[in-house]
Amino acid sequence: MQSLFVRAGVAALLATIAGLVFVSVAFAHAEPATITPADGAVLTASPTKVVMTTTEEMDGSTNNALHVVNAAGTEVTTTAATVDSATHTSISVPLPANLPAGVYTIKWSTVSAGDGDSAEGTFTFTVAAQPTATASPTSTAPATPSASATVAPTLAPSAPGTGTGTGTGADGGSAMTWAWAGALAVWLSLNVAVVAAVRRGH
Repeated sequence: MQSLFVRAGVAALLATIAGLVFVSVAFAHAEPATITPADGAVLTASPTKVVMTTTEEMDGSTNNALHVVNAAGTEVTTTAATVDSATHTSISVPLPANLPAGVYTIKWSTVSAGDGDSAEGTFTFTVAAQPTATASPTSTAPATPSASATVAPTLAPSAPGTGTGTGTGADGGSAMTWAWAGALAVWLSLNVAVVAAVRRGH
């Protein structure tokens, strides 16, 4: 009797284990194990590619894919993703050089090699804007005037008889001399005339 119960218990245990194995295989998916760039990463430089590893092997179909789109929904990847033929647990896709700053979404899809089940999902990463380089101010030394450009001021000679200021020029002195001589001549003439008149009166 006890032997019968033991056999029944062992049979039930084996059935439970078999059921669990069946369920685990039936619901096995090639889910992401790692993703580069990491989900939510903020990058200071544009990445060169996206690489994802999976928990299960992927089959060889083209349904295993990686697509990267920008914030406007425009795809930036230009070539199809490829599955590592050695491990079947890694898939990658190259990215264009110098992606503009912004948020990018990775859309992934896989097909399990074990049971053909498919899985899909999304990740995001951000390329940060680069600071604009500013040129440092440079001081410019004042230009030194050349010898040829530096001319010492010279005094222009004054025209004869046109001296400036309150001084009297040479021509001014000559004019004064003639004025005095004229006055003296007039005075002498007047004296001569007076003397002649007096003599005529006598």
